[in-house]
Amino acid sequence: MKMLAATLAVALLFSAGSAWADFADGMAAYNRGDYATAFQEWLPLAEQGDAEAQYKFGTLYHNGYGVSKNNIEAIKWYRKAAEQGHEQAQYFLGGMYLRGMYLRGEGIPTNYLKAYMWYSIAKANGSGLASMWLYKLEEHIGPAQIAKAQALTNEYWEKHNN
Repeated sequence: MKMLAATLAVALLFSAGSAWADFADGMAAYNRGDYATAFQEWLPLAEQGDAEAQYKFGTLYHNGYGVSKNNIEAIKWYRKAAEQGHEQAQYFLGGMYLRGMYLRGEGIPTNYLKAYMWYSIAKANGSGLASMWLYKLEEHIGPAQIAKAQALTNEYWEKHNN
């Protein structure tokens, strides 16, 4: 039994190291502009739920790096990372809702309530830029919409902190 536990521990350490190596290899490829390789390195990690890889996938699709620009896919991956607490993904998702990201018929409509919600969450996780956008949003929406957005934010926290 001890041998089995030791074997499993080594396998887990090796697989965690391997996942980190895949992410690092993807980052190196990304930094040198080899986005297709970054995509291939990050794909298994993103599909397995790695928030950082999901955020990077959102970035690839958002900018059209190594893939066709696709706001629907960018939103999908940003949301997956954002729901795991990834502050940058929360910030970018808030921005996509704020501006509405329709391009070639793709994207989402402008939604100030969801923009406010994601910026609030990003701010709570340390994003200084999110604070600036919250301030700008408050200049354009009234107290009733702010209250609704805060209720959405509270619903998010209740769902993800229980």
